[in-house]
Amino acid sequence: MAPNYQKRAQLAAAAQKRAELVASVRDFKPEQKEDPSKLSILLDLPPELRACIYDIILAQGGGVRLPRKTSSHQDLVVSSTMLLLNKQVYDEFMHAAWVLADIHTKVGNYDFRHIVTFMNKLSDEEVRRLPNIKLPQQRNVIITLDVNWWAGLLHGDLELLRRWLNRAKSSTKKGTEVRYEYRLAHAGFTDPRAAEWERQANLMPEGRKKEELMKIVDALHGRASAS
Repeated sequence: MAPNYQKRAQLAAAAQKRAELVASVRDFKPEQKEDPSKLSILLDLPPELRACIYDIILAQGGGVRLPRKTSSHQDLVVSSTMLLLNKQVYDEFMHAAWVLADIHTKVGNYDFRHIVTFMNKLSDEEVRRLPNIKLPQQRNVIITLDVNWWAGLLHGDLELLRRWLNRAKSSTKKGTEVRYEYRLAHAGFTDPRAAEWERQANLMPEGRKKEELMKIVDALHGRASAS
């Protein structure tokens, strides 16, 4: 694994390249179009500049969303008028969403099953495009925890949480090295069991199961966890 200073240098270089691409877009003039008869200046830009534009639009729009109930033909939901321009822009924009955008999803009462289903459907190459715990942070899969603990007790929420944590430590499961960030849906409404879970986590051996539980506990306590 590269030292921290090397990671920072890599991220700084990427940020500088992005700034240069943005400047190039800003200086682009309509008369520079390869074919003035075309209506779209966007498709006259180099692919690298278009990717930069897509990145900015996705960031400003809050990334993409993985709903709890996904359709058979589309898992990630992207809201942008860019998808209405033409097929080429649609394909490029959706590809950018896969490789650049933060992915947001909500989990109710520790039911992570829709995330597991999503991961299992991905190819190995698609999994590699997701944020990884071993790589410098460039994007996130953000899980918002919607906790309703007294109702959850009736629906086996502890078993669902246990399955998620056990999956994290399994090297045979797809996507076990994906980096997740956890947030709490309602800051003033948490799970009173979090303190006990934190005590249990402190007794666990080091590993992915402990890391994921501690990140969930941090979110329940309103603390920012290290990625």
